[in-house]
Amino acid sequence: IVLSFILDRKMEHPRIEEAAKVRSDRWTHQIILSDPLQIDDEILAWLKQAMTLADRKAAAEERNG
Repeated sequence: IVLSFILDRKMEHPRIEEAAKVRSDRWTHQIILSDPLQIDDEILAWLKQAMTLADRKAAAEERNG
């Protein structure tokens, strides 16, 4: 399983297989999972950060019409 998420910065961590800049302020990160039990608090925290970023982007787009 490949888990991908986007953050506003590049994260360096042994669990992150690849990070690529997709915009000046956005980085996509990929983690390879061989078992769903590998989704732990650390990964959930990263996903929460990604969701917060997505929510901020959606709110800004809504304000700007």
